[in-house]
Amino acid sequence: MRTSVAALRGEPKPAPATGTLRDLIFGLSDYDVVLTDTYHLAINAWAQGVPAVCLVDEGGADWSVNSGEPNMRRDKRVDLYSQLDALGLIVSLRGLRRRGPREVRRVIQLLRTPESLAVVRNRIDALRDQSFESIVTRLEEGTRDAAREDRHLLTN
Repeated sequence: MRTSVAALRGEPKPAPATGTLRDLIFGLSDYDVVLTDTYHLAINAWAQGVPAVCLVDEGGADWSVNSGEPNMRRDKRVDLYSQLDALGLIVSLRGLRRRGPREVRRVIQLLRTPESLAVVRNRIDALRDQSFESIVTRLEEGTRDAAREDRHLLTN
């Protein structure tokens, strides 16, 4: 079920009749904010320019998909938010149970502060630019290497 902030305000937005993966991913930009406990939904929302509040548990003795390598015990969602300078939008479920309304107000205040979200968006843009430059550089190096090999083969 799709629910947008507008729908919560009483302005329902009809869901598309058919949904493809592309519709799902690019449809995230229709939302004002995404509340999730999954890494992939969070990263796809941020990629579409939509802030994502991520709910995390404190982990336990059992390994889960969010735990990272069995010997590492790191939560990849927390790692992501650390890289994006968005740790304020991580909500601990244990903390939410203890500080419920106060924690909700804290997150709402962050979401209402354009400067805090701009920091995250700028970080995402910088990481995207770095990745793009890295890919282009590797492709150019590969093209040069292939041309060098072709010349070598032609001259021998």
